[in-house]
Amino acid sequence: MDFRTPITISPPGFSIGHTTKGMLFGSCFSENIGAKLIESKFPIDMNPFGISYNPSSISSSIRRLLQRKGFTDADLLAHRGLYCSLMHHGSFSSTNKQACLDTIQQRFNEAADFIRQAQILLITFGTAYAYYWKETDEVVNNCH
Repeated sequence: MDFRTPITISPPGFSIGHTTKGMLFGSCFSENIGAKLIESKFPIDMNPFGISYNPSSISSSIRRLLQRKGFTDADLLAHRGLYCSLMHHGSFSSTNKQACLDTIQQRFNEAADFIRQAQILLITFGTAYAYYWKETDEVVNNCH
């Protein structure tokens, strides 16, 4: 009696090597995979907007990078003594508005350049639920 189901898996039509540039977006799973890839010297970039869980936020982030639509003061809001962006993880927040914007824009510029060179795009979703800012009905990253 065989207690397993043998299957044959065909090799994919592509391979990933140490010269393959990859961009990772998504949940903490992509952060963990990305950390292992970086540790193994793969040329990757990951989560330029911070950890994102839902498809809408990830899609908005990728679209914005491809359009090179950077960030301005108008994209920041003050909340509980911190400046933050609705499109970014809380780790980008700062008590200083200009410092917050500079960090966001620097990371954005790096990622906007890198995504154009990426050969592999890895996306991991953590949930199908999306949250929206009540004032504008704009999708927000995570659950600000």
